[in-house]
Amino acid sequence: MISREAWKIDLDELEVVLGVWMFFSPWVFAPAAAMSGIAVLSILGLVIAADGMWALGKPAMRSPEWLMVLLGLGVVCSPWLLGLTGETALTWNVWIVGVALVVLAGLASFTKVEGESDTTRMAH
Repeated sequence: MISREAWKIDLDELEVVLGVWMFFSPWVFAPAAAMSGIAVLSILGLVIAADGMWALGKPAMRSPEWLMVLLGLGVVCSPWLLGLTGETALTWNVWIVGVALVVLAGLASFTKVEGESDTTRMAH
């Protein structure tokens, strides 16, 4: 029998996966879009993945979760800022990734790090 712990997924690992997906998705959904928009979205994907790796390396810190919220909101706004709203598939993909980042950040802020007391968590 497989235990539930074997299937436990860390929310920060999901952030890394979303960042890697965000890096490659502009070329999947809109290879003919403006190259500057594709480059910005890809760089944003790298920043998201780096934030997830930072959160994995420092699980007691709450700063990566706040940065994840800001990145998620920035990703949601990016189609308008980059002029990519004409690329429907890419725009929907970006919105879904952005909302997922904000939701993951909210979930991560409510999860308790192993060995961390409630008073320590409140101090962050």
